[in-house]
Amino acid sequence: HFMVKAVERALAEHPEINRRILAGRLRDYHGRHVSLSTQGKDGRASVVRVENVQDKDVEQIGREIWTRLLAERREAATLADRMLSRRRYPVFRMLGPQLSGAVFRRGMRWVERRSGSDGSSQGPGSPVLLNFLGGRGMPPMRSFVPSRLPIGHLMTTVTVGAAEKRAVVRESGIEARSMMPVHVRSDHRLVDGIQLGRFTATLREHLEHPERL
Repeated sequence: HFMVKAVERALAEHPEINRRILAGRLRDYHGRHVSLSTQGKDGRASVVRVENVQDKDVEQIGREIWTRLLAERREAATLADRMLSRRRYPVFRMLGPQLSGAVFRRGMRWVERRSGSDGSSQGPGSPVLLNFLGGRGMPPMRSFVPSRLPIGHLMTTVTVGAAEKRAVVRESGIEARSMMPVHVRSDHRLVDGIQLGRFTATLREHLEHPERL
C-alpha cells in the first residue's frame, strides 16, 4: 500500500505524468489517482482505482483497497474477470496468439466503453497502473519484460518485482542488499524518455524511504 502512496508522491513532483490523452488532446487529472492490479488465488483479476490518493495516508489506502477487494470477491465473476484471466480459458489457445490478442484487445476496449472512461475529460481512469509481480511462484522480473493493458486511460504503468538479495558495491566494499526491481513504461505521446527517467528516479527515492510517506 505504501507503493500506491509512493506513486502519488512522484506524480505530485512530476505533474506531466498526471495526464491522459483523450480525442487527441492532453487532459490533466484534477486529483492524483492510482490503479492497483491484483489477482486472487482463483485467478480472478481485479483493478482497484484509489481516488485522490493525495488526501489519504498509507493506512487509509490499505483499508480502502482491502475493503473493495473483499467486496468484489463476494460477487460473481464479470466479463472483465474472464477477459483478464484469459489464460484459464482454452478457447484463446485455440484461436492462436494473433487472433486471441485481437479478441482480448477488443474485449478490453468494450470494458472501457462500458465504464465510461472515454466519455468525459476525466473519466473513472487513472494516469498510472501499479502492478506487483513479487508474489509466490512469480519468476524474477529480469526474465521477462512487463507489458501494459490496452486501456486508453492507463498512460503509464509501474511494475514492481519481489525483493532479491544482490551484490551491491558500497564504499566499504561489496555487500549483500535486498534489491527490488522497478519497471516503468509510458506512452511517449505523453512524455519523453528524460521526463519518464526523472519520474522513475523520484519514485525510487520514495520507495527506498517508506518512512517518509
